[in-house]
Amino acid sequence: MRQLTNSETAAFCEQLAWLVHSGIGLGEGLRLMAEDETDEKRKKVYLQAADAVDEGNSLSEVLREAGCFPVYACGSVGTGEETGRLEEALRALKLYYEDKERMNRRLRSALLQPSLLVLLMMIVLGVLLTQVLPVFQSVYASLGGTMTGAAGLLLKTGLWLKDAIWLVYGVLGAVVAVVLLFAVWTPFREKVTGLWKRYAGDRGVMRKLNDAAIAQVMAMGLGSGMVLEDTMDLAADVTADVPKARERCLRCKEALLSGEPLVDSLKKSEVLPVSACRLLSAGMQYGNGDTVMAEIAEKLTEEADIAVTSRIEKAEPALVLTVSVLVGVILLVVMLPLINIMEAIG
Repeated sequence: MRQLTNSETAAFCEQLAWLVHSGIGLGEGLRLMAEDETDEKRKKVYLQAADAVDEGNSLSEVLREAGCFPVYACGSVGTGEETGRLEEALRALKLYYEDKERMNRRLRSALLQPSLLVLLMMIVLGVLLTQVLPVFQSVYASLGGTMTGAAGLLLKTGLWLKDAIWLVYGVLGAVVAVVLLFAVWTPFREKVTGLWKRYAGDRGVMRKLNDAAIAQVMAMGLGSGMVLEDTMDLAADVTADVPKARERCLRCKEALLSGEPLVDSLKKSEVLPVSACRLLSAGMQYGNGDTVMAEIAEKLTEEADIAVTSRIEKAEPALVLTVSVLVGVILLVVMLPLINIMEAIG
C-alpha cells in the first residue's frame, strides 16, 4: 500500500486521539476507524493493526510494519507510548501534518504559476523565431542594408535561437516537466525530498525542522521522567530519514552514557542550538527543565515554520522575475530590429 498523504495522516492521528481520549482501547479504536473507512486497502491495514495491537504489540511497531505511515509519525507515536502521553503525541502529529499539507499547497502554488509562464514563453518564442524573424531578414535583404549595433546583435541572437529552437525547447521543457511533477505528483516529490534529506537534509531550513522535531521528543521525554538515553534513542528514530540529524542524536546519547550532563551533551553533539541549550540550563537549575524544554520545542517549531514560509514566499517572485527577464529579452530580439527597419524605411 502507498504511504499515507499528509492530510490522511493528520486525519488518522486526529481520529485515534479522540478515541484514546474517550478511553477506548487501541484495538477497538482501530476497528471503529476501519468501519468508517471507504478505502478498502486502508480498511485492511487498520484491521490488521487492530489484531496486532490486541496481540500485545505496541502501536508504533504496528504502524512501522504496515509500511504506509511516515517515519516521523511512527517515531512520535513510539515516544508517546514510552512516555505515557500517546494522546498528546497524536494531537501534536495531527497539527504537524496539517501544517505540512498547508506548506505543500503553498509550494505547489508557488511552482505552478512560473511553470505556466515558462510554457507560455515557449509558445511565444516559437512564434517569434519561426514567423517574425524571417520577415525581418527578407525586409533587410530587400533594402540592401545590414543591421548593426545592438539591433544586429539581437537579430543574430534571434537567428541562432531559431537554429537551436529544439534544443531550447528541450531544456525548457525538461525544466518545466520536473517542476510540474514536483508540484503535482506526490510520489515524485517525496522521492526527491527523500534523496535531499539523505544527502543534504541537515542544513538551513531543514536543520531547523530537524531541531524542532528533536526538541518535541525531548519535551515529551523530560515531561514524563523518561531516561535521557532512551529519549535520545527515540529522537534518533524520529530523524531516521535524515542520517546526519540521527548521528547528532546518537552522539548525544554516547556523551550521556559517558557521564556528561544533559546540557553539555546537547552542546557537544550540536543536537540543539546554543541559545536553546542556555535556556534549558537555566530551567534545569530551577527544577523546571521539562517546562522550559516544552517552550523550546514550541519556539523552534515556530521558527522552522517561519523559515519554510519565508523560503516559499521568496521562491515564487524569484521564479516569476526570471521568466519575466527571459520574455523581455525575447521581445528585445524582435522589437529592436523592427525599430531599426522602420528608421531605415523612413
